[in-house]
Amino acid sequence: KSGSVSGCSNTEDTNTFLGKLPLTDANFLDVTTLNTSPKRYEDSLKNHEALRSKNGWFYEFTHLGEKNLDSSITLAGKVYVPSFTPFDNLDGQYSCTPEPGTGAMYIFDLYEGNYGRTDLGNLIPQAPSVHVGTDGNIRMLLPPGSNGNNNSKTNTNGTAGVQSSICANGICTTSQSIPLPYGYYWFEEDY
Repeated sequence: KSGSVSGCSNTEDTNTFLGKLPLTDANFLDVTTLNTSPKRYEDSLKNHEALRSKNGWFYEFTHLGEKNLDSSITLAGKVYVPSFTPFDNLDGQYSCTPEPGTGAMYIFDLYEGNYGRTDLGNLIPQAPSVHVGTDGNIRMLLPPGSNGNNNSKTNTNGTAGVQSSICANGICTTSQSIPLPYGYYWFEEDY
């Protein structure tokens, strides 16, 4: 018998499609423990085996006070997660004005656990907006005021093939598109 699950006491362990319930932190893989630059095929296989041995994965924010304050977006196997880190004044210097924190956008590969981080500047980021252009390409629009103007690639955890996005001028490309035909369609219904 196990302890309580969501306030229910004396709940017995149950096997489901997720595995054995109740799930605990030990059932999930910390993606920061993966080999971040597998140069050999065997290292890549170890990463895949580690992922398969768990019921999913998780990532703990690494900056002091960092948190997610808005919704994430999942698109074509990538999860876009905005985060905010409040100003950290540990050096003892004080200011007469409020200091802003910094925003970032994490881009996770849903299936592999790989991730990248794009710094957005001094703002509290909102969830990115999905934009489908007239060319059918899908883009993520970063929050207004973000540092997406630096033409920098998203920082990655070093795993081969992780590059999730290239951000420039407040737009992140997703390398995804909607197949033809796309555009405006309508139909008339007879009453």
